[in-house]
Amino acid sequence: MPPAESVAATAQTARLVRGLGLLDAARLFGAAGSWDKAAELYLKSGYPLRAAEAFDKAGNPLKAAECYERHFMENVSYSTTYSPTGSSGQEKTARQAGELYEKAGQLERAQQIYTRGQFFAEAAEASLKLGRFAQAAELFLRGEDPRRAADAYERAGDQVRAANLRGEVALKEERPAEAAAFFQQGQDYLRAAELFESAGKLAEAAAAYEAGDSHAAAGSVYVRAGLKARAAASYARAGENETAARLYEEAGERDKAIELYERAGFTFKSGEAAAHAGDNPRAIALLQRVNASDEHYLEAVGILARLLIETGRPTLAVERLQKALARETMGTGNLELYYWLAAAHEMAGQTAPAGELYKKILAEDLGFRDVEKRIASLEAGRGPTPLRRFATTAPKPAATASAPPAASRPPASAAVPGPPARSASSTRFVRREELGRGPLGVVYRAEDRTDGRSVALRALPVELLKGDGVMHALAADLRAASQVSHPSVAKVLGLLEVEGQRCVVGEYVAGRTFADALRGGHKMSVKQVHGLGRVLAGVLAFLHGRGLVHGSIQPSNVMVASGVIKVADLGLGRLAHFLPRAESYRAPEAELDAAGDLYGMAAVLYHLLTGVHPRSQPQGVGLPLPGTYAPGVPDALDKLLVRSLHPRRELRPASAEAVLAELKDMVRIV
Repeated sequence: MPPAESVAATAQTARLVRGLGLLDAARLFGAAGSWDKAAELYLKSGYPLRAAEAFDKAGNPLKAAECYERHFMENVSYSTTYSPTGSSGQEKTARQAGELYEKAGQLERAQQIYTRGQFFAEAAEASLKLGRFAQAAELFLRGEDPRRAADAYERAGDQVRAANLRGEVALKEERPAEAAAFFQQGQDYLRAAELFESAGKLAEAAAAYEAGDSHAAAGSVYVRAGLKARAAASYARAGENETAARLYEEAGERDKAIELYERAGFTFKSGEAAAHAGDNPRAIALLQRVNASDEHYLEAVGILARLLIETGRPTLAVERLQKALARETMGTGNLELYYWLAAAHEMAGQTAPAGELYKKILAEDLGFRDVEKRIASLEAGRGPTPLRRFATTAPKPAATASAPPAASRPPASAAVPGPPARSASSTRFVRREELGRGPLGVVYRAEDRTDGRSVALRALPVELLKGDGVMHALAADLRAASQVSHPSVAKVLGLLEVEGQRCVVGEYVAGRTFADALRGGHKMSVKQVHGLGRVLAGVLAFLHGRGLVHGSIQPSNVMVASGVIKVADLGLGRLAHFLPRAESYRAPEAELDAAGDLYGMAAVLYHLLTGVHPRSQPQGVGLPLPGTYAPGVPDALDKLLVRSLHPRRELRPASAEAVLAELKDMVRIV
């Protein structure tokens, strides 16, 4: 029962308010402490905010919450952006409503009003109490709290998203190795690999590439880490059997090398590896299959002859060598074969032809092998001089763990502006099939004689090199490019002369260019373009940070092989700028600078996403958003690409790092 004084005061107040308006009456009831009556009158008067305050004082949190919510809905327009630093006084009524709903045990309604008022942290906490962990995670993200979001995703059982968010946090806090480990848990293997690589953790980087099915990239990193057997296994999974076989051979696992050389169609290499391994029957069987049209034919005959002699069949060796040398004239280039022909005669007991051949060899080269000793032994009648077994001879020197393989090192003549003399370096690379041709010349797959590795050989048009200072500038650009080592940049090996032509030698990438995809009428999905954009922006940030520009970012210079993106033609940007392009990806100002690279990247991404070349459309504000042609493009990506393609360079993103940051921020919406 209320005290008699309170009842009397209320009665007196009631008598006073009979002649007043509702608002004045509400004030009087409030002054008298009758907050419930005051609240009802404030509500009838159209003052839900005052009603809410009165209901709260009356100890009715549910009614108070409903009035605060009504005030918020009537007076606050929704903002299009979230500010974590605070809200207006009006918006805070949403938080007051939420707190009172919680006090009243109405968690569902509390969560809803918190969300409407953009109090995402409070909304997320309410969702956690309701056991809605995935919803809580999304709300924490909207409230810019990725740590709490990651914890909520983990409670929701989404370990992948939790790990990726923790990776983003670690990356922002400049803990790349920890970020890489999180990204690997989150199955973002490419980012994990790139970060492990940047942190110098090469074995971990390679493992991440492998987890993402980027086996060729894994192989190249394992090579740099000195783990040749692992590198070979990765290259084998990528289908690059020749490279895998060579690495297995260098790692001493010759049985695997033999099998892979044979699988790759390199019968000679397979037979040579078997011979070095001491597996003579297998080596003989393989070397006998080497065709006379094969470039390694004579070398195969030489090894085969030695093995036939070793296995007690010198007459077969004589027959094979005589057949191979039938159209050959003895000279410095084939003395080795004539030596083994003479040795085969000697081992077969045919001393006369053996002695005659040894003397002819001596006439060509007085110091060749042990020919003088053999002639002396034959003339003394001492019988055949024993031969050293082939398997005991060392194969070609393998690259050590501390140095890259031979094909990864610049040739001796790399980036020399003057015409090199014809030497071992100028005949080191042998052209094979043509890969493509364009304004910058014809590109071939070539073989490096030093280790059998495939390289890309670009024969430059003579007309392009005639201008004053062109060769000097080109040599300087390629010299700088050859120092770049990045998993998504095709390695530049050097500039030299091959068969009278100036050629750029680089890493051979067994893949397709994005120009091929465009010619085939293919477009890329939003997710694919977003991923490609991150790789390209990362490459450009890497180059620009070292004072270099690419100068020719276009679909034909961006390749994909075994899931790894490779940017080609580094060092040729200045030369490319001399050429007119019917379908250009250059910025309007046509400068050889970082801004031009960024424009080119955006133009490539726009074209791949929409199937429409951006330069074929109205420029500036008239350029259609990519979403016009490709449904489902997020607003953020739409705006980034259009802004990056603005004709005025000062209105484009300032740097590759800025573009990369924006693309990374889109990871939650793409």
